[in-house]
Amino acid sequence: GNSRPVDSSLLPAVFEHLSSVGLPVCGGVASSAVLQLSAGPVHLVERVGALLVVSLGDGVIELDLSAVRSCVLVAACGPRGRTSTLELYDERARCVAVLTQLGLVSADVHRAWEHMLESLPAA
Repeated sequence: GNSRPVDSSLLPAVFEHLSSVGLPVCGGVASSAVLQLSAGPVHLVERVGALLVVSLGDGVIELDLSAVRSCVLVAACGPRGRTSTLELYDERARCVAVLTQLGLVSADVHRAWEHMLESLPAA
């Protein structure tokens, strides 16, 4: 299908990989009223206890890893064809954050993004 669960314990490794290879990404943090987005390369990944701090583009995303109960890889159709999004859910099954590619990125960036997400093991 168009979605599959992935191992949420790999989130720090996903961000560290994005940082090491310079692959730009769009990260979004959801609330009941708004989705705040930050896009660009990952500059810094730091883990402080259960908190994962990620400097992404011009913003910072802080993820409480102990609150992430599941991750789902979802595929949709984008400007370059199949484009995957990693969705993070809390204990109430609310989507609290997303990682994806938005807009018309280069073909190389799109392929690298899809390859990385396809390599993530199932939960």
